[in-house]
Amino acid sequence: MNVDTYLFLNTAPRKDNSGPRMDNAGERLVYARLSSGLEIVGVLSGESFSFVKTIIEELRIINVPDRGSQFRSRDIFPFALMEIVNGNLSCVGERLGLDIVPDRTSNRIAHVDGYGNIKLSTLIDNCVAYFT
Repeated sequence: MNVDTYLFLNTAPRKDNSGPRMDNAGERLVYARLSSGLEIVGVLSGESFSFVKTIIEELRIINVPDRGSQFRSRDIFPFALMEIVNGNLSCVGERLGLDIVPDRTSNRIAHVDGYGNIKLSTLIDNCVAYFT
């Protein structure tokens, strides 16, 4: 299926490790293809993929550095995203199991990012909405 829409998720609260971060390390960038054909490039953090977990057909690591810049979404991630949008999946690597994606929750604070922004989830008519 040819889909002309791609989602780029950059919610990275860096809660996977509460210790000091060497070289601004953070969660890994991943590629997901949904049953609809929609492709998502995003940071595997918190509940960022839990809202689509049940329809993910493929989840893979993207082979880009997870460190090296405080602004990975500006300095590192866009290059991989553009390759994928252009049909080049050579940066897409190891397949991941869906067990690493938490189940979705609703009506609670999903997480608070590094800048203090509260990420909320809520269940409306059996659809989970994610608010920032």
